[in-house]
Amino acid sequence: MKSQKRQIDLLKEEMGPIQALARQKLVTEPRKLALERTIIQAEGELLKLETTLMRSRQEHGRTNVMIVELDTRRVTEITAELQQMQMKLQSAWLKVDTSSQLLKVSEARAPMILASQGGTSEFNRLRYSVVRKIGGKTVEITADEGTVLQPGDTVRVELAAREPEGPTMPARSGGIPIPPVWNPAPSPAALR
Repeated sequence: MKSQKRQIDLLKEEMGPIQALARQKLVTEPRKLALERTIIQAEGELLKLETTLMRSRQEHGRTNVMIVELDTRRVTEITAELQQMQMKLQSAWLKVDTSSQLLKVSEARAPMILASQGGTSEFNRLRYSVVRKIGGKTVEITADEGTVLQPGDTVRVELAAREPEGPTMPARSGGIPIPPVWNPAPSPAALR
């Protein structure tokens, strides 16, 4: 653009003496008109260059705005995902903590329950099962201490009473069955 402006300035400097000579009728009119046409063309080219420069600056500004918008959107999305993951993690820790507390309570209460029922581990034991969703259906699976748990599983612990071996006593008048007398000798089934 500087060279274009310089060219226009030189053409205008050249035009000054030619106009003076044209007034004195020392220069032909076509020479003067050709120089004026060249000046007008050079000024038109300068305007095109300035317009192109303004458009480029405008596009540069739009691009910067788009970059800022995309950056802001990316930060917002990442922040939202981070918050969701933190909530899921906090929920998982709460579940772990609750499960741990329930396990401690059941470990503490199981001997008391056994003792209150007058039984021993020979006649009463804990039964474990896992409630799991498989294919949209809830399924209960018998489990033991070695069963591998998956996310979303629920562990169910129940006190299962074994059927005692030998005859049972009839119920008392209150309708509560009387447990049989405990025999400390192990049964053949228990020895297997």
